[in-house]
Amino acid sequence: CTNPSDQSTPAITTDQSGGAIVAFSDWRSGVERDVYAQRVDSLGVIQWTVDGVGVDNKTEREHNEKITSDDAGGAIVVWEQQSFTTGEWDIWAQRIDHNGNAMWPIGGIPVCTVTANRLNPKIQKDGKHGVYVAWQDLRSGIDYDVYAQRISASGNLLWGGGGALVSGAAYGQLDTKVDPDSVSGGIYVAWIDKRNGVDYDIYAQRIDSMG
Repeated sequence: CTNPSDQSTPAITTDQSGGAIVAFSDWRSGVERDVYAQRVDSLGVIQWTVDGVGVDNKTEREHNEKITSDDAGGAIVVWEQQSFTTGEWDIWAQRIDHNGNAMWPIGGIPVCTVTANRLNPKIQKDGKHGVYVAWQDLRSGIDYDVYAQRISASGNLLWGGGGALVSGAAYGQLDTKVDPDSVSGGIYVAWIDKRNGVDYDIYAQRIDSMG
């Protein structure tokens, strides 16, 4: 993208044809940041609209995008989105096909339907054209906990509207990391954890494909 506005925080995944799909934050609206994406082939030639296709360009601020292959030549992108009403951050997702077309509702879908401030999404493909998402979640109103969600290829929230609780220990869990369980399905999640009330330690959990 060479649009004269500001672009930042690129995230990248394979297009499974020797090229790549890149998602990025873009200020071309002049109002707030939106999420765009571009596909390049193995020779570096752009394959979609010049300067990228809009993944999410609503009036709210969207940034901190993450991307993974959907194992069908396209990709799934997740991002943080700030509410104009509450100022809270939420996490949204969109699947785009190999031509850059949105496969889920325009503007994307929320990964969780429980009202809360949630940040720092991490993602991994689920091997069935869907995605696993993990994040830190303030729904307790006290401190952050770790939650996860699995979204199907068609955009359904497979672990319910609230997602699956990974860790709800006291004093806060932050900075999630995710890797797939490539043998049995599901994911491994790790995070920093202050449950001892003094300093941060590292904790991890294995979540199966059912959450």
